[in-house]
Amino acid sequence: MDKLVSDFKSAQAGFINALEKFPVEKVDETLFGDWNLKDVVAHFVGWDKEFTSALKSFRKGIQYKYWGKIYEFNEKVVSASKNKSWQEILAEFKKSGDDFIAGYAGYPENLLSHKIWKDKIYTPARIMEINIHHYRKAQFVKINALLKKWGLL
Repeated sequence: MDKLVSDFKSAQAGFINALEKFPVEKVDETLFGDWNLKDVVAHFVGWDKEFTSALKSFRKGIQYKYWGKIYEFNEKVVSASKNKSWQEILAEFKKSGDDFIAGYAGYPENLLSHKIWKDKIYTPARIMEINIHHYRKAQFVKINALLKKWGLL
């Protein structure tokens, strides 16, 4: 698990670096399908918080409610952040990522490969792998492409 945590920290640092280079005057522009950068980052915050809550509950032996349809979850968390400033969303992003990492501190090795929900593929280790991929791929590639296009990378 130490390797995965290290990989996540690296992915998180790279993502934060890209976000901090993004022109503030463009964070409200629709550049990612139907979303602007604030929406993209708010959706990351939502997933980090959701994953952290699921991991904490599972660790305590408490059944956590599965989030349901991914599209609906994304829309819910993005909608809840519509009135927040870029600074608020960025600060939440940093904190939620740090909380996600902290959720793995001392995590029992015997639980890392156990399914959180019987009928789903998600284990604590798999959630970490998904989140690393989410941070390194997904919108990160598009953000970096825009930064290069604007001469900021």
